[in-house]
Amino acid sequence: MSKLKTRRESRAKSGKTLYNDRKDIIRRAAGNIFLKKGFLATKLSDIAEEAEMDRASLYYYVGSKQDLYEDIYSRIVGDDIQQAKVISEENIPAPEKLAKLMTALMSSFEENYPYYYIFVQEDLRKIKSMDDPKNEKWLATSNKLSKEYFSLVNIVITNGMTNGEIRSTLPPRLVTHALIGMLTSSSQWFRPNGIMKSKEIGVALAKMILEGIDNS
Repeated sequence: MSKLKTRRESRAKSGKTLYNDRKDIIRRAAGNIFLKKGFLATKLSDIAEEAEMDRASLYYYVGSKQDLYEDIYSRIVGDDIQQAKVISEENIPAPEKLAKLMTALMSSFEENYPYYYIFVQEDLRKIKSMDDPKNEKWLATSNKLSKEYFSLVNIVITNGMTNGEIRSTLPPRLVTHALIGMLTSSSQWFRPNGIMKSKEIGVALAKMILEGIDNS
């Protein structure tokens, strides 16, 4: 392990306010650049310029754009997974759980804008096909967390169909894919401070989905 990496990890564990504040600035700068240029075209020098710091200083906080991307993704999706777990374990009907899950995810899109949408826009298949060892770790993390969130939503839908609370002839996994796909496609049109609040959109979309799949 390099001395710089050791110092970087030591600073991260210190929990000092100055370090955390600077790291948040870097994350925000990275989110803006990833959204504008995409992951492949982004360079650390672009992020440093956006964060108004020199590249040498940036290395005290982040080792690579891959590490930074994984850091952002893990934090946001990790929080969404924890919230989804809580909702999935609530003692309420499946349709209500599904509505809460959709509303929570739309709220996360707004609270973490533009971070979440930088994940949606990336062509992961293209990045995987490059076989670049630098991308292996964050791609694995992305895949693991995405599957975990999908599984939580799929369980709610599957259980709802099994007990008759959600009525549809469509396979549960298909419904789950369609639901998550519809929400993530909001990257094309949703912006904070728009005509409708994210929670209002989540409730409306949940109602539309639940009424639409009820084809009994």
